[in-house]
Amino acid sequence: MTAQVICYPLLGQTTVIAEKQVNVTVALFPHDDEETNWEAALWYGSKDMSWRQLDLTRSDGNIPIPLADPETSVLVFSNTLQWQSLNGQRICYTVKYRRSGDSTWKWVNDDPNSVGDAEIIFQKSSTTLQLSSIEKYISNSSGDFHVKYHGQHEASDSPVWTLTCPIPASVTSATEPSVQRTTIGFPKDVVQYFALVKRMNFWLVPRHGGSKFDLGEDDCQFYTEDAEPKAILVSFLRSDGMNFVMLALSMNGTVTTLTSSENGNITFIGKNENEETRDGIVVCAVGGTVEEGIAAAMDHAKRVVRASLSTEPIASGKVEKSLDLEDKKSFHDELVYCTWNSLGPTLTSTTLSAALDDLDASSIYPSTIIIDDGWQSITPFGSETFPNQHRWSKFEASSTSFPEGLTNLSSQLRKSYPWIKNIGVWHGIFGYWGGIDPESEVGRKYKLRWVEINNSRRSGMWVVNACDVRRFYDDFYSFLVSCGINVVKLDTQGLLDDLKNAKDRRELIPAYQNAIHASLLSHFEDRVISCMSQYATNIFSPQILLSSSTRPANKIAMRNSDDFWPNDPATHAWHIHTNSHTSHLTTHLENIIPDWDMFQTSSQIPHYTSYHAAARALSGGLLSITDTPSHHDPSIISRLSCTPFQPSPSPSSTPSPPLILRTHPAKSTSVYPSSHSHRILKLRTSTLKTNIKVLGLFNTFSSGSITEIIGLEDFFPLSHSSSFHKNKKDTTEEHQEIQEKENQYILHSSSNNNISPPIFLTARGTDASKCLITLPESGWEILTACPVYTIPPPLPASSLPNLHPTTTTTTTPPITFAILGLLHKFVGAAAFWEYEGGREGGVWGFGCV
Repeated sequence: MTAQVICYPLLGQTTVIAEKQVNVTVALFPHDDEETNWEAALWYGSKDMSWRQLDLTRSDGNIPIPLADPETSVLVFSNTLQWQSLNGQRICYTVKYRRSGDSTWKWVNDDPNSVGDAEIIFQKSSTTLQLSSIEKYISNSSGDFHVKYHGQHEASDSPVWTLTCPIPASVTSATEPSVQRTTIGFPKDVVQYFALVKRMNFWLVPRHGGSKFDLGEDDCQFYTEDAEPKAILVSFLRSDGMNFVMLALSMNGTVTTLTSSENGNITFIGKNENEETRDGIVVCAVGGTVEEGIAAAMDHAKRVVRASLSTEPIASGKVEKSLDLEDKKSFHDELVYCTWNSLGPTLTSTTLSAALDDLDASSIYPSTIIIDDGWQSITPFGSETFPNQHRWSKFEASSTSFPEGLTNLSSQLRKSYPWIKNIGVWHGIFGYWGGIDPESEVGRKYKLRWVEINNSRRSGMWVVNACDVRRFYDDFYSFLVSCGINVVKLDTQGLLDDLKNAKDRRELIPAYQNAIHASLLSHFEDRVISCMSQYATNIFSPQILLSSSTRPANKIAMRNSDDFWPNDPATHAWHIHTNSHTSHLTTHLENIIPDWDMFQTSSQIPHYTSYHAAARALSGGLLSITDTPSHHDPSIISRLSCTPFQPSPSPSSTPSPPLILRTHPAKSTSVYPSSHSHRILKLRTSTLKTNIKVLGLFNTFSSGSITEIIGLEDFFPLSHSSSFHKNKKDTTEEHQEIQEKENQYILHSSSNNNISPPIFLTARGTDASKCLITLPESGWEILTACPVYTIPPPLPASSLPNLHPTTTTTTTPPITFAILGLLHKFVGAAAFWEYEGGREGGVWGFGCV
C-alpha cells in the first residue's frame, strides 16, 4: 500500500524559518483512493541530536483545497516542531506513513523517485548578529584587503562592509588593462549559494550550488563556454539562516568580479584600465532575507557611485517633441510588436505591411512596432555570414529592403494602421555588429578609430571615436525623429566591454555611455529598449544605477536576460527562471524597468504560449509579441490587457490598442534552488497602484507534474510583517466605515477563477492558510491575495424616510466583500487603481477605477 506524499516545508529542499516554530503539513494521496485509517509521522534529527519520531494529526478539515481540484483523495496531517525542543538550529526530516493496523511503515525515501530529506534552519534573531566583524562570515581573509564597517542599513539593520584592494595601473605600452587576482577568503558556514554570473559581456545568468562555492557548477546545459565564470553578485545562505551578500562594484575604469577557487575560496578579480592605481571595491552585507542583504549592498553601492560624481547622473539637452505627454506615458503600458522572431533579419517593407495586415485581421492592435535587425544599409564584410562582421554605411534604410525610405515608410504605416502610435528601429552600439564601414557615408562624416575586440566572432572594427560620438548620436537620432521614428532599441551594448586595449576602454566606454544616454533622453525620453547591456560597468554607471532629480520618471526598458528562443524547448523554463532571479539585482537599478523580452501568442510549442504570457504578466515591464504571421491567439492578449473605454464607438472608429495590466517587477521567492530542482518556481509581486499581493507559480521541472502546498506566508513572508498593508487607504471620515476585515484575504486563481475561503493573516503558518496546487508539465498558475473588506449593514427600515417604522429589531451582520478585479485575466486585480464608497439615504454605493 503506497501513497504520494507532499510536505510543507518541502522534502528535498532547505527552508529557513524566521519563527521559533514551524507547522509541518503532510498531504497524503493514497494510490487506491482509500481515504480512511491512515497514519503519518515525522522522523527528524540533526548532527547534534538523535533522530526521533513526531506523530502527525489528521487535519483534513483545516486546509482549504478548492484550488487543487485533485483527481484523487487527499488526506492532510500536521503537527508543530518547536525550536526549543531541538538541539541546534538546523534539522532534517523525512516522512513515514502506513494504513492503520499495518505493522510496517512506508518511508517516502524508499520511493524510486524520492527527492531526499527536508532541511529546516531556524533563523537566529538579528539582534545576535556580530555587527562590526566580518570575520564571522569569511575565514582566512586576505591582508591585501582593507575592511571597513559602514554601520547598519537604515531599512533592514543589515550590517554593511566594504573590501577594497588596490589594482595597479595599466602599463602605458600594454595592450590590455592591468589585472589583479587575490583570494578574499573562505565563506563560513555555507549551506547553499546563489550567484549572478556574466555570460560573455552581454548578459547575467543565475548559478546555484551547495556548501562548496564552485561557480563552475552551471545548471544551464545549453550554454557552452570555456571562459572562467565571473560573478558580480553572490549570496551565501548560512547555517544560522542569514544571507551573506557580496557585490562586486565596477566604476571609474575598474571592473571587479568574483569567482571561486578549486578549494571553494572566494577570489577577487580586479581589472584597471587607468594610468594610475585604483581601488577595486566589494560591498558586503548580511540580511535576514536575501532581499534585505541585496538591498543593503546595492544602496551602499549607490552611495559610493553618487559620491564619485560632481554633477547630476544624467545630463541632456532640450527634449525634441515627437509625442504629446499622454502618448509618452502610454509607451510602457500598451502592446508592442517586434519583427525579430516574427519576420527575421530578411524583412522588407512588403513583409512588414503584410504582417501588420495579419495582426489587424486578428484584431490585435499594438501601439508600438519595433523594426528589428535587417532594416539598415550595411556593407557586407568578412567571410562570415549575417551579421557578425557586416558594417553600417548610412543612416537611411536599405534601398533594397525599404526603397521608400524611413520617412515614407513611417508615414504609410501610420496612415494604414492608425492604431500605431510609436514606430521604432533597432541598431547596434557601434552602428552595426561589425561597426562602421570607413569608406561609407557615415565613415567619412565622423572621426573613426580602429579597436581590437576580445570576441571570437570578430577581431576588431572601426567605431566612431570618443571626440565625435555625441555628435554622431545626436545626428542619427535627429534624423530618425525627422523620419517619424520615435522609439529606439539599442542593442549589442556589451561590445563596449569587449574592447581589448586599456586606452580604448578608458576613453570610449565613458564617452559612449554619456553620449547615448544624453542623446536618447533628449530625443526619445523613456521610449528606449536597452539590449545586451548587462555588463558590469553599465549596471553600475550613474546613468543606469541612479535616477536624476531633474527627470526622475524617465525609466527606460532594459532587457533582463538573454533572448527568448521560441523553437528551443529546453530554454523556455530557463528563461523565466533566469528573469525572476536577475530581477533581484535589476529591480534596484533606478533608471530602468526590467524587460523580459518578447514572446509569441501562438507557436510550434503551444503549451508554452500561456506559460510565457503568465510570466510577462508579472514582469512589470513591456509586453512585446513577435508572432509569426497567421499564428496568433488573441485570447492571450485579452488576458494580459483591457480595452480602453470608448464612449459610443462607431464601426468606423479607429481600434484602440489594449492597455496592459501591469504589476511591479516580480522576483523569485527563493534564489538558492536551481532550475532543475523538483519544486515550483514561485514569483512574488504586487499590483502597481493598490499593492495587492500576487504569486506566480511555474512548473520548471523537465518532466511531469508537481504538487505543492502553498501558504499565505508565500504572499506575506513572516519576516516582512512591517509592510503588509502599505496598500491600505488612509481613510477619511467620509469613507472610514469601509475597512479591511481583520486582515482577511481570499486567494483568487487566474487559471480557473476559483477562490479560497477567507483566510486570516494571523493564520499564516497554520493549515488554515494553506492550499494544494498541482501544476502539469509546463503548467502555471497566478494567485492573487485579495483583501476582504467590510461595511456596516444597511440601516433598518425604521430609519429610512417615508417608511413606516417596524416593531421588530434584529442584529444584522456587516457586509463583507473582496474586489477581484477583471475576470478572465492573468492579474485581474491590476485593473483597478483605487476604490471609494459612501452611504446615501441608507443605501451603500461602491466604485472602483
